[in-house]
Amino acid sequence: MLTLRSGLAGIVDDQQAYQAVLDAICGIDASRADAFRRATRWRVGRMLSESGQAHDVHTDGNGD
Repeated sequence: MLTLRSGLAGIVDDQQAYQAVLDAICGIDASRADAFRRATRWRVGRMLSESGQAHDVHTDGNGD
């Protein structure tokens, strides 16, 4: 399950998770999905919420 606390390194290594994140951002704004893909630093210890683009993706209200 992906949440805003999911690790970026794990997302980039999981094709389904990576695509789900891009699809979610693209559903809001395709140019932001492209910017997310190009600009995100996929480092161990960084969470999706730290990516700069993901904060606009709708969540369940609990940060998940």
